[in-house]
Amino acid sequence: MLGRWLDGADAGRAEDALLASYHLYDEDLLALVPAIARWVGVESAAAHVRRLLGMVPVRRLRPVLVPVLAARLREEPDPDGPLHRACTGLLERLGLEDEVRRLTDPDSHGTRTPPPETPGEPGDGGAGPADGAPGGGEPADGKAGSADDEGAIEQAVRRSAHFMRRAAAAAAPLAGDPDAVALIDEWLSTWSGEHDLDSLRAAYMLPDDDLLALVPAIVRWVDVDRVAPHPRRLLCMLPISRLRPVLVPAVFSWLREDLEFDDLSWWSYADLLDDIGLNDEVRRIADLALTHEDRLVRAMGKEIVEDFLQD
Repeated sequence: MLGRWLDGADAGRAEDALLASYHLYDEDLLALVPAIARWVGVESAAAHVRRLLGMVPVRRLRPVLVPVLAARLREEPDPDGPLHRACTGLLERLGLEDEVRRLTDPDSHGTRTPPPETPGEPGDGGAGPADGAPGGGEPADGKAGSADDEGAIEQAVRRSAHFMRRAAAAAAPLAGDPDAVALIDEWLSTWSGEHDLDSLRAAYMLPDDDLLALVPAIVRWVDVDRVAPHPRRLLCMLPISRLRPVLVPAVFSWLREDLEFDDLSWWSYADLLDDIGLNDEVRRIADLALTHEDRLVRAMGKEIVEDFLQD
């Protein structure tokens, strides 16, 4: 259903689909990449498109996203126009600047994903179309689902989108407020468990500058199961060029300072850096782990090499 809403020309449904996609697992979000990529170049959807695509591990995103963008550009009358600039900016934000040349490479093949038939820009945060609006089309596999199933899924999507829309409205007054950032930072800097999950959820709709200021505090929670996957996703939503100089020192400082880290924590931080595409830093973590005094951490260093560094 999310894919159909993103593929259609109904701006309200497309916005609902983008907002609901924040709650998807990586596999489902990866499956939606071609549909989400149709909204690249639509300014009112830009923030959600950038952040949702950033949440997908870059190793898995690269082979899906780049051909889709290249296919869109081949259909453009002006291949060097605004859409090309939007695609280039997106790839640079995701740390995929080495793929920019493929956008206009005639040897780069991908599935055609035409832009919306109408301008179809997602709305300004207002309510979507009425609940009685047509559902539009059949499920992706071509088999009609029951009306009850379709209705239940549609309600779930709308509830999810409504939750994110309310979160955005609540976060709007906090944007650029240093006191709000300081409060969230304070909450994330304690282990009381009272505010950690709420703080991470609240950070989703903060602007990049505020979220960047919270990176050292968010890093502390990467290997804590009870708040997963929020820390990793929040970090991955940021532009790589700005994230890297803040994230990398924070990760290695935390690895050196926290004496209670177990071997699985080392793997969690290597996994985070791998998701973002920072292969050199993954190697640094492996090297540190391989020389650690704890034999379990040394064993994990070998596992990190096997999992992330042997292509």
